[in-house]
Amino acid sequence: MPPGITLIHLDVDPWEIGKNYPPEVAILGDPKATLPELTATLRERMSAGAKGAARDRLKTASEAIAKERDALRAKARALAGAVPVQALALLERSARCSLRMPS
Repeated sequence: MPPGITLIHLDVDPWEIGKNYPPEVAILGDPKATLPELTATLRERMSAGAKGAARDRLKTASEAIAKERDALRAKARALAGAVPVQALALLERSARCSLRMPS
């Protein structure tokens, strides 16, 4: 875990909570049912500044993920003609075919 990060662990299995990293907060519950409630509560309690900072972090993370995804796709396409067949190229081609993505 990166230093300074606050870990909140939500899980249905008490055995899993804190198994790998000690959480600051441990919540025993179903994520599908619990996360919407937690999200609503956090939104109510966050200041405008905190909401803006969260939006900025989301934007930065989303842009980084998109950039990494594009680089990975480019690498997969560059490996497309390699022999033996490279797993990355095969997976990218399969995904493109199943999603009907352009070449």
